[in-house]
Amino acid sequence: MRAKYNGNKPDRIIMNIYNAEVSAAIPLGYPVIFSLSSTAVAGHDGMDVVLPATATSASYQLGSGVNCTPLLAVKNYGEAIMYGYCENTAVVLRTRANSTTTWASVASIASAVLLVPDFTNNGWATLANVVAQSGPNVILVDNIATLASAASAIGGTALVSTGLYRSFVHML
Repeated sequence: MRAKYNGNKPDRIIMNIYNAEVSAAIPLGYPVIFSLSSTAVAGHDGMDVVLPATATSASYQLGSGVNCTPLLAVKNYGEAIMYGYCENTAVVLRTRANSTTTWASVASIASAVLLVPDFTNNGWATLANVVAQSGPNVILVDNIATLASAASAIGGTALVSTGLYRSFVHML
């Protein structure tokens, strides 16, 4: 872990992480959750992380931060922001049932709302969109504009639409 205190620049606490997913890369801005085991893992204890859907919502308190490594490959090392300003936080904007369904419109989201890991879609969701939880959190800095509905062809076969927004991370 390293702390960045640099004159009049934003302070950050960043930790080294290891992608312990079996087959999934972890995209930039996605939440990472500690993967803890009672069996010792040489060199990885305290560094292994997985995506929220792998961890399940019972592991909410094990949230370790925001992945700040572009597309962290399986079984590779990267970094996560645990505290401080984050330029790239992947917020879940909307979902759909299948790739032929039209994307629904989304109302605007004001800044300063709490973001928590979305244990179904692996991004960050506003607290209003998930069951209320306490503990570590991320605060949205940007306002998110209203999104109009979009044709099913937009986004290809994706079932989840995310956007990268600025946030303040407070996972300590």
